Amino acid sequence: MFLQIFLFEIKYRLRRPAFYLFFFFGLIFAILNFANGAVPTIEKEFVNAPAVLAIFSSAASIFLLLVSSSIMGVPLYRDIEHNTKEYYLSYPITKAGYFWGRWLGSFLFVVLISIGVLLGAWLGTHIGPAFGLSSADSYEPNHFYYYLYPFLTLVLPNIFFTSALFFGLVAVFKNVKVIYSSGLFLFLGYIIANFFLSNINNPKVIYLTDPFLMNGLRAATAGASAQQLNTSVIHMEGLMLTNRIIWVSVGAVILLLTYLRFSFERFFSGNHGRRIIAPDNPPPRTSLQSKFRKVHIDLGGPYYRKTWLSLTRIELLNIIRDNYFWIILSGGLIFLSFVFYHGPGGYKVWDYPRTVFFMDVFDKVFSNFVFFIIIFYTGEAVHRERVTRYAYINDALPPPTWVLNLSKLTSLCCLATFLAIVPVLLGCGVQIVKGFYQFNFPLYGTAFLSSLLPQMLGMVFFSYTVHLLVNNKFAAHAVGITIWVVLILLSEFHYFEYNLLLFGHTPVALFTDMDGIGHMLRPVLWFQGYWLIAGALMVVLGSTLYTRGLSSSLKEKRQLALERFHGSSRWGALLLFIVLLATGGYIYYNVSYLNEYLTESEKDKRSAIEEQQLKQYADFRKPWIIRIRQTADLFPSEQRAVSHTWLTIANKNNRSIDTLLLDGDNLTSYDVLYNDQHLSYTNPLSLPRGKFNLFRSNPEPSDYRLYVLSTSLKPGDTAQVEITSEKSNEGFRNNLYALGMLRNGFVFNGGLPGLGYDDDEEIGNNDTRKKYGLPEKHEKDISHDDSTARGTMQSQVNADLIDLDITVSTNADQWVVAPGHLEKEWIAGGRHYFHYIQDHPIYPPYAMASARYAVSRDTVALQDGRRIGLEVLYDPKNGANVDRFMTALRDGIRSCSQRYGPYPFRQMRVAEVSFFGPAMLSFSQTILNTERVGWNTDMREPGLPDHIYYVTTAAVAEQWWGQIVAPNHTVGSRIISEGLPKYIALMLTKHKYGDKGLDIQLERWRNDYSWGRRSWVPEQDLLHANQWFQYSAKPALVLYGLQGLLGEDSLDAALRSFKEEFAFRNGGFYAGTEDLYHALDTHVPDSLHYFLEDSWKKVCLYDNRILTASAIPLGGDQYKVTVKLDIRKIYFDSMGKEQPATGMNDYIDIGVNGQGAAPLYLHRYKFPAGAQTLEIVVKGKPASIQIDPHGYLLSRAPSSPYAL
Repeated sequence: MFLQIFLFEIKYRLRRPAFYLFFFFGLIFAILNFANGAVPTIEKEFVNAPAVLAIFSSAASIFLLLVSSSIMGVPLYRDIEHNTKEYYLSYPITKAGYFWGRWLGSFLFVVLISIGVLLGAWLGTHIGPAFGLSSADSYEPNHFYYYLYPFLTLVLPNIFFTSALFFGLVAVFKNVKVIYSSGLFLFLGYIIANFFLSNINNPKVIYLTDPFLMNGLRAATAGASAQQLNTSVIHMEGLMLTNRIIWVSVGAVILLLTYLRFSFERFFSGNHGRRIIAPDNPPPRTSLQSKFRKVHIDLGGPYYRKTWLSLTRIELLNIIRDNYFWIILSGGLIFLSFVFYHGPGGYKVWDYPRTVFFMDVFDKVFSNFVFFIIIFYTGEAVHRERVTRYAYINDALPPPTWVLNLSKLTSLCCLATFLAIVPVLLGCGVQIVKGFYQFNFPLYGTAFLSSLLPQMLGMVFFSYTVHLLVNNKFAAHAVGITIWVVLILLSEFHYFEYNLLLFGHTPVALFTDMDGIGHMLRPVLWFQGYWLIAGALMVVLGSTLYTRGLSSSLKEKRQLALERFHGSSRWGALLLFIVLLATGGYIYYNVSYLNEYLTESEKDKRSAIEEQQLKQYADFRKPWIIRIRQTADLFPSEQRAVSHTWLTIANKNNRSIDTLLLDGDNLTSYDVLYNDQHLSYTNPLSLPRGKFNLFRSNPEPSDYRLYVLSTSLKPGDTAQVEITSEKSNEGFRNNLYALGMLRNGFVFNGGLPGLGYDDDEEIGNNDTRKKYGLPEKHEKDISHDDSTARGTMQSQVNADLIDLDITVSTNADQWVVAPGHLEKEWIAGGRHYFHYIQDHPIYPPYAMASARYAVSRDTVALQDGRRIGLEVLYDPKNGANVDRFMTALRDGIRSCSQRYGPYPFRQMRVAEVSFFGPAMLSFSQTILNTERVGWNTDMREPGLPDHIYYVTTAAVAEQWWGQIVAPNHTVGSRIISEGLPKYIALMLTKHKYGDKGLDIQLERWRNDYSWGRRSWVPEQDLLHANQWFQYSAKPALVLYGLQGLLGEDSLDAALRSFKEEFAFRNGGFYAGTEDLYHALDTHVPDSLHYFLEDSWKKVCLYDNRILTASAIPLGGDQYKVTVKLDIRKIYFDSMGKEQPATGMNDYIDIGVNGQGAAPLYLHRYKFPAGAQTLEIVVKGKPASIQIDPHGYLLSRAPSSPYAL
């Protein structure tokens, strides 16, 4: 009987639409990804490289989890649902034939759908170049083996495991809902496992605990070159082979145990009903006539209301009494509680459990989980009558169809309301458990009414409509989930992001501590209302297709819909349609008329046109700004700013300037006067209108303006330029906008147009550039001897030191922070005014921030007797760590003044800004720091690493290295403004918290450097650092090591001499890495010169290891430690190839620790390369020995104690 059942299952699947939906969804999804090159690759890695195909196959297996749950859960349950037990128990069908026929017949279709995914990848590699979606250069020739190998080693084992799991669960529990719960549990468990794995460095755990091998593949490809990734498949060997064996075996064991346990009798057994037992004392018989009563039948409004409420109650009880509902919900709550409890954090500390974090997590992660719950239980509600066979009589009962529909819809809306309340209740619970009682109930309420509830109701309307349109429950699940996932993918992968045409999608609205949802509330409410109206219209139209009795043919349903679509249904649909059009029209007016919406391809096309037509102005001579006087009026409640700026400009070129190119990007309007004369302008470029902006002008002028000066600005001359500008927002946009212009937390950069052609707006991807006929673009390192770059600051602002005078006003209840000393503050005309001036000319750029601040003030005394005013400006809700910020300001100013020269200004302040603001932006006398860094860190537990102190002292150090000493625009110069402050913060942290506090920061920079150099191969030497890990993380480690060998005071003396040479340069050459190296070189003795060259002029890593170590007692509490070492130093050439160091004779520390890591011995040796043996006598029982215990050396792998 195996063959008959196997063939029956195949025929059944071929008749079901779900198979074709899944197949074509996987096919199209893969085609889109590979045709558009939307797969993760490193530079020069092909889109269809074997490593890409392997990782894509593993990721696709997670999608195929949904497929296997839908297909493998049905074959056995279908027999229960259709009550075919009499057939199977009566005919000579064997257990093996039935079980394996069902299993293999269904598994075959999971395999076919999996093949469709890889087939789509293959087709995408041909469609992309053929239709110009991606450059042909992005693909290598296809090799069948590159597709076959990951299918056999990744996809097939993964789908075998999940298929065996789901098939076995239904066989054991005889309920299809176990598929819903187990599938969601597996998905949530995988997410939680990834959370843990991201914080674990044990390779066995990473490789073996992942059933899909995604983390193992990422670890295996980390650090591989593009050539390796393009030419070699990821072979299943070692731990990866063990992973495959383990999880295939788990699937096989599940399948075998299920088969051994399976029996027809037990599987088809069910409740046989209860025996009716006659009572011992039956009631006396009465005449039937005496029982008759006159019945009055009233099927009017009261009856409908009563029936509606009664049926709604029944539907709700069906959900509430369903154990699987609570199992699924409990799994989601456990997951959500886990995420809520651990919260955001960094540096091995966590933030307080704030409401903004809860809402952000729910919207990004948990909302899709809720959608699965809603669509599953919508299916149960809509199809319940057919499953219970109540449909046989349902059509003959008096309640009208609309009452039945409304009761189901009402119960589902109640379910949605409950699910929307869950994150609010859970968030409050987590806050109570963690002892954080700052409940932001207004934000909870806003999130519930504007986001959570409308979103859940929209899911109900969508799911209900799908299940009304599709008669089969499982097919409806497949259709609904597929459509929902496609909508998400279209938006997330930027294929299509026009929210007016994506059901349920609204502008992203991230909640902030300082401003809540802010000005984004208005667009979110409009879009939510629009989609709720659309959902209601879908339900009204879909309800006409409601199958009340037995299943109807498509023709019957169509006829029934026409009969039902009359009266209130027709007028209700018409009214909803009119309201939908009006709402959509208003949204379109805001998004595509008052503002413009551009697709990603339209943005690229505009950038290409700008480059092609305006690149000629890139080398235009530009004046330099030498003085700025500005008045600015900020209107936070209107997201508007008006500024009036007087600039003094100078021509420092050797030729006259007669033309200015200004870029008014992000400015609503601006006007220019030159020496008190209005300047006229022309628009050198017009751009094509976006296809969704039908009523805007076509073409539209670009933001660039070309001004011809009334009189030429001759070399050495100065002129006065007056600019009046406004930055505002009309209406609202398709997505987030005015990010820095919040009602509380307004950040403004002065409102000046850009000067000259902006090459940062050029297309960076060379494949895209080729599509628009642009030449390839490669970032070029600017040589240290480039005189123009040496005379230009790293920020590329056309200015040297400037005099800055700012007068700014804001709302009466807000405070403004700006660079300089606060000379005067007053209130007039209902507005709050501030006048900031500079004690000393400063380097641009600058910014100002306005918010409802609380202010904490203090002073710090310097060695020269001056007292520097200190301020911490913060949101009153986020004041838990104000003292830590103040301590960091105080220690940073005092220590840096002692080390590198007195702080030259009168004040220093740090101000909190919103999540959309900068993270630790340091400019003259002011630090702006986002609310998510430090302000809400939970530091209540003693002994936690104080990252607030570290990041704040680093920002204070930038006053010296960035504001006093300005780096130039040559390669590596960012070390001065990013690397040096991090090193200084390391030393301040060490002095305050000791080695324990220091180790946390060192570990972070080592991890960053190690990860960075694996990802960007080959690495440049430090003098030519051109990647973030080279000029940020590595200098901190190198300088820390240098001070360990040279001495902290000696290194400070070198840095001070460097600072004194380049402090407040006004023109001429600014500081570069060669200048810094020269300052270090003059203070480093010959004995350590090898270290300086190795760390700055070469790429060098140590690879030192302890081979064996032992300790024997000598008596008198003395022990002899014998250790065998392998000492190696490795250089890496320009191609990343390793070259062992020769002639090595380097200083390396050896340390011996006792119990509890108490130091017993520390000595600095000079080692040549190769094997070494040491005998060390220590007092006290040794517990471990370690090479380079303080971590002064950059090593391939950080040394760890070797137990004795």
